Amino acid sequence: MTKKLLTAAILPLVLIIILAVPAMAFETPSGLTRQTMAEMIDQYADKLIGHTSPGAAVVVFSQDEIIFSKGYGYADLGDHQPVSPSTTVFEYGSISKLFVYTTIMQLVEKGQLDLLTDIRHDLPAGFLRNLHFEQPITLIDIMNHQAGFEDMLTDIVITDPVRRTRFPDILRERQPEQVYQPGTISAYSNYAVALAALIAENKLEQEFYHYLQTAVFQPLGMNSTTIHPDFLDHPELRERRARGHEADLANGTFHEIGWSYIPLYPVGAASGTAEDLARFAMALMPPDGSGGPLFKQRETLDAMFSQTMSMGPDMTGFAHGFIEYDGAVRGVGHGGNTAGFSAQMNIVPEQRFGVIVLVNSASEIQLTEGITQLLIGYAGSTPAPGDDQAELPDAAQLAGSYIQARRPHHGFLKLYGFLSLLQVEAIEHDTIVVRAGNQSGTYRQIQPYLYERTAASGPLFEYSFRKIYFDWQDDQVFRVSGDFTPLPKGYTDSWLMIDVLLAAVSVPFFVLTPLTLLLIRLIRRHKKRRVQVSDSAAGKTIVRPSWYENTRIMTGAMLFGGFVLVINNVLLIIRMLIDNYRAFAEVQPHLILNYPLALFPVAAAVLYSVHWKKTTSRRSQHMLFFVILLMLIILLYLLIKWEFIQLI
Repeated sequence: MTKKLLTAAILPLVLIIILAVPAMAFETPSGLTRQTMAEMIDQYADKLIGHTSPGAAVVVFSQDEIIFSKGYGYADLGDHQPVSPSTTVFEYGSISKLFVYTTIMQLVEKGQLDLLTDIRHDLPAGFLRNLHFEQPITLIDIMNHQAGFEDMLTDIVITDPVRRTRFPDILRERQPEQVYQPGTISAYSNYAVALAALIAENKLEQEFYHYLQTAVFQPLGMNSTTIHPDFLDHPELRERRARGHEADLANGTFHEIGWSYIPLYPVGAASGTAEDLARFAMALMPPDGSGGPLFKQRETLDAMFSQTMSMGPDMTGFAHGFIEYDGAVRGVGHGGNTAGFSAQMNIVPEQRFGVIVLVNSASEIQLTEGITQLLIGYAGSTPAPGDDQAELPDAAQLAGSYIQARRPHHGFLKLYGFLSLLQVEAIEHDTIVVRAGNQSGTYRQIQPYLYERTAASGPLFEYSFRKIYFDWQDDQVFRVSGDFTPLPKGYTDSWLMIDVLLAAVSVPFFVLTPLTLLLIRLIRRHKKRRVQVSDSAAGKTIVRPSWYENTRIMTGAMLFGGFVLVINNVLLIIRMLIDNYRAFAEVQPHLILNYPLALFPVAAAVLYSVHWKKTTSRRSQHMLFFVILLMLIILLYLLIKWEFIQLI
């Protein structure tokens, strides 16, 4: 065989080997090869598509290359339109915040912003009206969700907007109260991040969506992405939008949800394809030494991924707004939820690896978190403590109920925070069971007040709460992993149970008693009137009591007023439970109506009480009056305490 023939025979083999080695060498952070990765994603998605979500788009990327891109299920169940990672438009939800944080860091790099300066220096004078602490709020506080604002449930996500208000005007008109000292409690705040976006907008001297379109999306080739709430800069994308859904897991069905409108649009209105989002993620992981297309200096990028707040010792936290992921290799990213979509984006900068999962179903975590966990893995378990186990604090002192730090503190919506309490029960000296609804997790203590999950029941504990830290200060729990706090004063477990019992008595009373009395009245149509009748021939007249001295009239007024008051607030609660993505303007009429509805039975009770000695009613009717009065007092106590009626 000649030398040329030998070269011709060997060269193809060499090329095959050269091309094959990188493919064979590739591994996800969890240790999967490229082929195994694809097979396991398929198997995992096939089990859940059609059950937890109608469709999903999964994109995996490494270095500067998309190595896996696939759609599952349907973008639209009506016409069975399949999901495409390159063309189907999903709502990114709170992943939008990563664009805010990136913009802030770009302005920091240019010297136009300082992360440690009080944000009031970068806002119009007097802009923030509801601050209650002397400590300044910094951009770092906002990125760590430690600005201290209470949460807002209305005017955040709206499926049927009743008005279109400019983003800065919403921030000015609908300001939450500051309820935590800045830098102490991590309470996720859309409002605070929106303030950061407004600060950036003022520095840029252009609307936020326009800056992103020209400085981020277009340069990165994200031609199928917009953050404008009305798609005005990319109207053609409306035709490619997936349909959002809410899953009914019990019946295996999906309820279609309208496309979300986000008034504070920079914090959640971004929409686009999975592959577009992967382009943004890859731009955050340029080769070593490079700042990539988004930053001029590598130091800015490295700083952005450095931890700025931890949920506890040896725990993850925030990295300039990015949420740390406790994977086999440390990752950062963010999730997103809207009325009908869920999303997850996670990257591992150390390996320049990442994964995007977008689904068209609300509050879906089995696909988004499950596939992420499949590829990025989890850090190894902490070894069990040795003979010094007895020195660990007794778990019994941690038992009790805890409430989300992120919640409304004022108005009737504060009730929602008490519907999802975290219950902690100590079962051994170093073991606790944590429950949230019908889901639970078992945890063992691995360091003082730091617990690691050993068993889980339900997606909430299977895909989150891997570790829980109880911040013990002044002989009590100050916070739990930065996300939960002890119940506020006046809202202990005992008082909550008392309120539940009072509601269980007073609400049915005002619903059932008027209906029962009305039924009796219809049956006994010829009920006698309580009048003093005398012989008209003797010159005597018929004497009737005044209407305000008539027990039947006044008790009837109290019952009717209480009945309408209960119905008004029951309808309010039902409307919010059916769709809590409402504008405040939609529920405000119920709250305004509460005042005259409460005043009517109170006025009847006061008027009758003043004249009750002049009445000619039977003892049983007087007793009925006092029973109704007691029920009315209980009802008003509940409505005032839970701020369905606000006196101040």
